[in-house]
Amino acid sequence: MEQETYPGSFEIMQCLISIAWCDNKLDKREIEIISEYLIQFNLNQEEINKLCLMLLNPQPLVEVAEQVPKKDRMFTFSQCYVMAMSDGNLDFTEIQAIKELADLWGIDREDMDRVQNMASEMFKTQMEFRSGKLGVEELIERISHE
Repeated sequence: MEQETYPGSFEIMQCLISIAWCDNKLDKREIEIISEYLIQFNLNQEEINKLCLMLLNPQPLVEVAEQVPKKDRMFTFSQCYVMAMSDGNLDFTEIQAIKELADLWGIDREDMDRVQNMASEMFKTQMEFRSGKLGVEELIERISHE
């Protein structure tokens, strides 16, 4: 049975790519995250081709953010945080882009802090697992309690 494409996936991917490029570099971990989402979202070949072009010529965050469906904005916002943190460093341009996104989508400071804390914990857990400090059972246990 063929997996269906989630409506809004293409727009979410555009936003993640823009966030990945906001510091003017695309690192290995950001490419891995983008690749993982391309597989999970089951996009069609035309959408994948457009996103690959966007990886070479990123679009301004404001332009692509406006296209993300309202129902997907908090999810996208949290994933943008994870993307920004994926290289282990949240730099000034990434912080500014996250704030710009929050302003554009009307995300208040309390929700922003909540998402930041959740993304930080998620990032730490992923790093511990990848480094071998956290086994599969511990990973599942930790994720099920978050």
